[in-house]
Amino acid sequence: MSKEKVFEIIIQAIFSWPGIVLIIAIVCIVMFCKEISGFIKGIKKIKTKEWEFNTEDEKTEKELTKNEELSKEEEKEEEQPETQKVEEPKTLEEWRMEMIFSTFDKNQTRTDEAFQKIQRLNADPVSRKKDELLYLKFSHIAGKTDAIQRIRNFLTDAEVEYEANMALGFCYANSKDFENATKFYLQALEKAKNEEEKTSVASQLYSSLYRDSKKEEAVKMLSDVLSIATNDVNKVKLYESLADIYEKENDHENRAFVLDKAVELKPNDISLIFKVGYSYAESKYDELSLLHYKNARDINPEDEAVQNNLGVQYDNLKMPIKSISSYKKAEKLGNTLASANLAYRLMNTGFTEEAKSILDIATTKEDAHPNVNSALSDIPKRSEKEDEVEKGKIKLALNLRKFFLVFTEAKFIKSDVLDNVSGEWKSNVDTIFQLSISDRKRPECWPLCLPF
Repeated sequence: MSKEKVFEIIIQAIFSWPGIVLIIAIVCIVMFCKEISGFIKGIKKIKTKEWEFNTEDEKTEKELTKNEELSKEEEKEEEQPETQKVEEPKTLEEWRMEMIFSTFDKNQTRTDEAFQKIQRLNADPVSRKKDELLYLKFSHIAGKTDAIQRIRNFLTDAEVEYEANMALGFCYANSKDFENATKFYLQALEKAKNEEEKTSVASQLYSSLYRDSKKEEAVKMLSDVLSIATNDVNKVKLYESLADIYEKENDHENRAFVLDKAVELKPNDISLIFKVGYSYAESKYDELSLLHYKNARDINPEDEAVQNNLGVQYDNLKMPIKSISSYKKAEKLGNTLASANLAYRLMNTGFTEEAKSILDIATTKEDAHPNVNSALSDIPKRSEKEDEVEKGKIKLALNLRKFFLVFTEAKFIKSDVLDNVSGEWKSNVDTIFQLSISDRKRPECWPLCLPF
């Protein structure tokens, strides 16, 4: 190779990008050799895999880390506020609530203390009697055996006879003595002074009647009180009581009807609207269900249960685009039932991998709906079922092909084989045919008479 050629190669290498980078690197090393040397000496440990560079020895690093942790703990202790003391109740109403909650907490000492405080604070004699009845009623729940007898002592007191009968009805119902509960609730209904008190009794009495196997009486009683009610709030309570009876009876249609009347009076109550939508759906009134779920969604688009059930109704009414859209919104809001519903839609069209991906994510969420695991377990079952169907179809095809091949050969190739076609044949619906061959033509029953 000539000198000129070698020189040309060197020039090309120098002025290429790698060459330029190399020259710059050499210049930097020459100019900053001392600084680079000091930097290299300071490095004690290099972990290239994790891109971690330590410039201190391990012992110093551990000490620093320990000191930092101690410092953080001290800061945390300083930042922690002192335990706040629970303030004592101040008003009569607060003490009443304290008495009730203490009963539920099975703290009888605190319950008694709260009752004594109420008695000291309350200067109204009638109100004091009502508070005592309240105390005795909840004491019965806590297991005080003398509570009922002490309540009975108030039955002859005209000022609180309504409250006394209500308290006794409550106590007997709590003891599952529905016959006596009904007796005292009915007496309370007679003593009720106004519509609100009648509604209050009715909303308790119906339950005792129903649980005492007196459904028709319960419905009639609620209907009677509803007939004289003028206040919308009271009417809603009574309609809800009727709905509760029909729910226990699995009578979704009548439940939907009475709840819809409640919604008419309370049109922005999303809980009521949801119940109506569900009941109409269970009664196969899909259009009415859709209407109510849409109204509920308009009130609160972030309600995941509404979005999911709306998806179900769109699906029932053959609107798949809207259905999937609602399911996705519900899933985005955290509804795992919607995830299961989406997965089933995907499985129905063969997208099992996509369905599994959705379900796997849903299983990681807290309180995942049981349908999520059901859908997951359904995927392999569906695959196995399709395998069985496939085997059946292939078997059918093989038999059909065998017949066609024999028949075609008999039709176009002269031989005595076609004579074997004559005789009795059974169709796929078990009908027997008598066949005979004439002039080598196909049987008139074709294609019903197949040999399988």
